[in-house]
Amino acid sequence: MEIKINKLLLDNAIETVAKAVDPLPFDPIMKGILISAEDNQIVFSGSDGEISARHTIKTSLDAIIKTPGICLVELSMFRNLVKKLDDDILIKTDEKIMTLSSNLDVFTLNLFTSSDYPDIDYSVYGDTLKINWNKLKNVAKDVWFAASISDADLILNCVNLSVKNKKLTLMATDRFRFAQETIEVNSNDLPNDVSILAKNLKSLMNFNSDDEVTLYISQNKIAFQLENTVVQSKIVDQSYLDVTNLIPKTCKYKILIDKKELNSILNKVSTITNETNNKIVLEIKNKVMTLSASRSEIASATIKTQNFSFEGIDSRWIINVKYLKDAISVLDGQITFCITGERTCKFLLTSNENPNVVQLFTPQKGY
Repeated sequence: MEIKINKLLLDNAIETVAKAVDPLPFDPIMKGILISAEDNQIVFSGSDGEISARHTIKTSLDAIIKTPGICLVELSMFRNLVKKLDDDILIKTDEKIMTLSSNLDVFTLNLFTSSDYPDIDYSVYGDTLKINWNKLKNVAKDVWFAASISDADLILNCVNLSVKNKKLTLMATDRFRFAQETIEVNSNDLPNDVSILAKNLKSLMNFNSDDEVTLYISQNKIAFQLENTVVQSKIVDQSYLDVTNLIPKTCKYKILIDKKELNSILNKVSTITNETNNKIVLEIKNKVMTLSASRSEIASATIKTQNFSFEGIDSRWIINVKYLKDAISVLDGQITFCITGERTCKFLLTSNENPNVVQLFTPQKGY
């Protein structure tokens, strides 16, 4: 293979497909990106086995194919060498070596065997969902943190997506907390909901667009096109949990508090918490809210406020500070805590400025 290509075009292609490549994959072959030059186009492909991206450059004065061919090159070194070159870059390969040259600068690097790379189907098909890309990003960020990271039950590591009555709903749960957001979309309903690993959804959101994007959803994957790039992710072929009765309809206790006030006292008390010591006490007594935490023989904190309203009898709960922080991070304005009874206690958080966002978690056991 021999091609001559403008550095900016090459840089953009590399950075685009690099978003789909795992720097430390189980199979070393997946460290590579596949470059194909034929049929008046230069195609760059990268994948981690779950997320895949293919970027196409049409031939022009800035992208010339001198000899058609295909090669598989290790991404990290290839990317670093390209950054050291200027102007147009000449790329030549034989079966084992790639030579990069620009002006008087020359680099060589070893190649993988291109036939060892998996054959990935980049065809785009399935039910469609049209949505502004940045709006989808915002919704995804509001829910994906509630999914588990490494649960044996794969579906708990997923974000579920559905469209009914022109409303898109994303939800996630690890059984200890639940996040859901619903927005209106000008798109047809999907016949079935789909689930995608939260980590894969995060990877998809690394791709950028300011425009409306069409998602193609099939039984095997979610795919979309951004200008000259096709991006896709596998989906999990497993039914999502039944969350029909998860959200409580009545409250035994209700707290109303401004987000700024809650953040202020929460940030103070959480200074002595960490990942393993993550419990705090929330107590309402004599019209005073108290947040407290302690670490044995190290530190303790007691923070109080009267800037809230409360319905119910004085009570005390132990909660995970990370769950609370994550929940209020996606809410704005006045936050409402709807707390159910002790036997099946749940904390349901909503806000007046984000009425379509629901955050729910369960309290913890005592110290």
